[in-house]
Amino acid sequence: MFKSVAPTDIANNRAAHNQEQPSPVLGKGNNSEVNGYRQSSPIVAGGNMNDVNSQQRVLMKEQRLEDIKNQCSELISELDSDDDPEAIVKKHISQLKKYNELKDIALGLVTMIADQRKLRTTDILEEMKVELADD
Repeated sequence: MFKSVAPTDIANNRAAHNQEQPSPVLGKGNNSEVNGYRQSSPIVAGGNMNDVNSQQRVLMKEQRLEDIKNQCSELISELDSDDDPEAIVKKHISQLKKYNELKDIALGLVTMIADQRKLRTTDILEEMKVELADD
C-alpha cells in the first residue's frame, strides 16, 4: 500500500525537482506545470514566490529567536549576580521610601490645587486621570 522512503530518495527527488526544466504555460495567467505539478505562482531561481516568502519568514524567526536568547542570557546574568541579599533588601527599602516621599509630595500638591479651586481632591485626581490604586 505505502512505499517505504529512504533519505537518499528524498535527496534525489529534491535534486531532480530543483533542476531547471522548461515549464510550458497552460492557458491564461501564470499557471505552469513543472514535473507534473501545477503551479499558480511564477518560478523564481529554482523555486516559487512562496519559497522566498517562507525563507524570509524563517530568517525573521531565527533573528527573533536570537534576540530572545540574548535577553534570556542578560536576565540570567542579572539573577546570578553575587549581590548580598541584605544589600538587595536595603536597596529595595530605600527605593520604597523614595517612592512614598514622592507620592506624598504629589498628593500634597493635588490637595493644594483642590483647596484653591474649592473642589474635592478626588475631583482633581479624576480631572487629571490619575487612579489611586491600593496594591
